[in-house]
Amino acid sequence: MALKETTPKKEEKKSTNLAKFLKILRVQNDELLGNMADNIGIKPSYLSSIEANRRPLTDELRAKLVESYNLDEEQQQKLDNLVAEANRTVEVNLESVRDESLLPEYVDTALLFAKDLSKMSSIELSRIKSLLNEFHNGFTTEGKSIENRTSVKK
Repeated sequence: MALKETTPKKEEKKSTNLAKFLKILRVQNDELLGNMADNIGIKPSYLSSIEANRRPLTDELRAKLVESYNLDEEQQQKLDNLVAEANRTVEVNLESVRDESLLPEYVDTALLFAKDLSKMSSIELSRIKSLLNEFHNGFTTEGKSIENRTSVKK
């Protein structure tokens, strides 16, 4: 009885959300992967590696994408979110901190998220996101300015 040689099946290539975003951008501009690669100054194989999450989208390439495709603020935010998702990292920029005495508090708060985020349930994440959005927008759900609020309801 002869043994039949088998080769392992290739893993099915799973498309990343970043790859989907870039493909949509190409389709909207009636371009192929090679055209986009040329526009941002890289080889098509390199762009393909970015889409397959084998190489990172650098800040320089991000800037070239924004410029070449005139991405608006919403598209830029989506791109940043997808890059963070693909890289599984989020950078916290503290360069705009005005009050240097608060810098340790900003760092401590950011590190709390970095350490404990993976332990949170979807409900807890949703509650924290909602609260942070309130602070970002400057208003509570009751419509009162956060600066005028004296206590936080649980």
